[in-house]
Amino acid sequence: MLKVLTSVPGNPEKFWGSRTTLADPRCIPVLFGKMGRIRRYAMALAVAVRMLRLRRRFDVVVVDGGPIGQWFSWLQSLLIFGRVPTLMIDCLWYRHDNPVVQGLKRLHKRLSALSVDRFLVWARHEVHEYAQEFGIPESKFVYVPFHITLEDYDFDVRDDGFVFAGGNGDRDYRVLVEAARGLGAPVFIATTDESLLKGVDIPPNVTVKGVSHEEFRRLMASCRIAVVPMRGGLLHSGGQQTFLNSMYLGKPTIVVGARVAEGYVEDGINGLVVDHGDAAGLAGAIASLWESPSLRERIGQAGRESAGERTTEAFMKDIHAHAMDVAGRNPAAEAANAGLSGTDALGENRKGETR
Repeated sequence: MLKVLTSVPGNPEKFWGSRTTLADPRCIPVLFGKMGRIRRYAMALAVAVRMLRLRRRFDVVVVDGGPIGQWFSWLQSLLIFGRVPTLMIDCLWYRHDNPVVQGLKRLHKRLSALSVDRFLVWARHEVHEYAQEFGIPESKFVYVPFHITLEDYDFDVRDDGFVFAGGNGDRDYRVLVEAARGLGAPVFIATTDESLLKGVDIPPNVTVKGVSHEEFRRLMASCRIAVVPMRGGLLHSGGQQTFLNSMYLGKPTIVVGARVAEGYVEDGINGLVVDHGDAAGLAGAIASLWESPSLRERIGQAGRESAGERTTEAFMKDIHAHAMDVAGRNPAAEAANAGLSGTDALGENRKGETR
């Protein structure tokens, strides 16, 4: 069996956790909690040093794109001998407005690339754009679609007659508020980031409120329509977890941003896609779903089917297959042990999507 050292936690009773060794079971879970920046980076450095010491006992290292992965890749890049094949996931890379800061970011991403054999990204456009922005060979980037995260929850899925949008990261709630002004539909925006709507006049049919994770899931399960309005002009595209989860719940889902939706949402098939900043287009999309139960049912059902294929286990099997590949093992030959076909071993030719 492939020996994998990782900073990505997994349940020991499930696929990923049963096939990998977590580098520091005590510190890594703590790093996912709230703490100061200096403490986080210091603790991450300690974990990375431990991984560097342990690396030669393993066939491959899989790191996240956060502080642990950054420290480990930088440290390993300084070695002349003894580098271990390395895979990095969760590459959430942004472009900084300050050219000096961006120049430094470009330098440290290139340093990481000396150590990392493959970067996995969750948005298709990031393959080319990350390579171009940071001066890293495009062959080092591979697009692997993200996954749903609701398999372990039970929901009362119903239609309480409102439009739901939620989350903080890279959201453009201004365009949603503008779209909602001319609509009679009630809109609930779940966000704890007040800056996203600072200075915006909120119409009476729009509610903005911070909620718990549990309440967030309950609101998503009880809405009529889900909207995921993402900001345009960014290097990294997020929002995948939110719109995949809403689709999985059978909610007709509107994604603002064609680049964000690419590879996940087919406009008019399993969801609706609106251009960044297009308030009129978003208002029209909401109205078309609001006024047509049959359209909501058709798109909701198609979304449920397509998102239902993107399970966490299938996703982690894709990660494991890429780990085998960078380690020089044959994923197709070992795929039977993971319950995958030969083409699925590297995430290719999955139903409805190249993955």
